[in-house]
Amino acid sequence: MSDQPSNPYGFNGPTSGDKAPEAPGYGNAHFSNPASSHGGSTSGNYGPGAGFGGPTGPAGVSSDERTWAILAHLSTLIATLVSCGMLGWVAPFVIYLIYRDKSPFVRNASAGALNFAINIFVHTLIAFFLALLGIFFGFLLVPLVFFLIAAIMSLAILVATIVIPIIAAMKANNGEAYTYPFTVSIIK
Repeated sequence: MSDQPSNPYGFNGPTSGDKAPEAPGYGNAHFSNPASSHGGSTSGNYGPGAGFGGPTGPAGVSSDERTWAILAHLSTLIATLVSCGMLGWVAPFVIYLIYRDKSPFVRNASAGALNFAINIFVHTLIAFFLALLGIFFGFLLVPLVFFLIAAIMSLAILVATIVIPIIAAMKANNGEAYTYPFTVSIIK
């Protein structure tokens, strides 16, 4: 009996004090490869072919790539809400600069998030400008139209800023590319 506690997962590995399993994978015949049950790679998630990015999931996208793509999408949401639509482009831009040559999946996700954030920034400026026009023409009945348009635009921007990056992050988690709706592509 070993001095170290037994492994609760039912196999002997480096953490249980015994010698590491010889074959790639989970090291025990009682555990099957979960990738084979959902259409992923059956060559052993942690074997020699797994690569630096860790186990690959759906569509052959590594876990690290999915994580960075999720961060690109959700950083747009968080930064846009915190900065009132002004700084939502910063984090996707940094992720784009880091991963544009390393991973096509992360480049696509960060470019989409960056384009979305730039579009949100422009739409926020337009809504702000319409609100200023309403204040400037305050002596007429016309400002109500500008305020109404600005309020409707602001509400639509707020809903889009919350909902769309969450949908994009869920798609990235599944290893799927996501194209943002109603977005002009500036960065490709």
